[in-house]
Amino acid sequence: ELTRLRSALNWAVKRKVLAPQAAGYVWVPSKPEGRTRVLSSDEIDRLLAGCVMPHVRLFVIVALATGARSGAILELTWDRVDFEAGIINLKSDETINPLTKRARKGRAVLPMSDEVRAALSEAKAAALSDFVIEWNGERVESIKKGFGEACRRAGLSDVTPHTIRHTVATMLDEAGADPKLISRYLGHRHAASTAIYTHPKPESLKPLADVVPLRRRG
Repeated sequence: ELTRLRSALNWAVKRKVLAPQAAGYVWVPSKPEGRTRVLSSDEIDRLLAGCVMPHVRLFVIVALATGARSGAILELTWDRVDFEAGIINLKSDETINPLTKRARKGRAVLPMSDEVRAALSEAKAAALSDFVIEWNGERVESIKKGFGEACRRAGLSDVTPHTIRHTVATMLDEAGADPKLISRYLGHRHAASTAIYTHPKPESLKPLADVVPLRRRG
């Protein structure tokens, strides 16, 4: 809100609607540190064990398999799950209002792993709606409550659905995947965006720390 107020005042000053003295100065606090929480393999197992509701468990499985945003997973419909080709198409035909500055988030078309295929096949057999993530035959609008309860059962703190996206990006990075492929996997339009999501453990950076020789030679 402060940023928008400052922009509006600057707009008025540039068009001489307001004098600079009248506009004054709008202080805006610095942005908080970005989230760096990443789940370990043990925490992933605990999270899955804590998912007692089938739609929450399926959400977590798809999130771990795709690294997709919550919105993309909750909007996923069965017509974009191709079992024959082994493909999950997370792209949406959502129409963006050209009068707004809201940009469409990038989404990917990804192959299925054997685990996610099995989970999706089981869910498809019992599906009551067009949406992959459903409850009582209705689309699930928000997964926050069910996900939070699963985290509580798993004894996990400071974990949100978006933590899974950071976890997937970090695991792919630590496995040595090509940054450009990781970017495509996460649906990023620009590879630079992917760096926000990767949080390598300090021990994985050890080989880099040994590159510069500090020991005296001779």
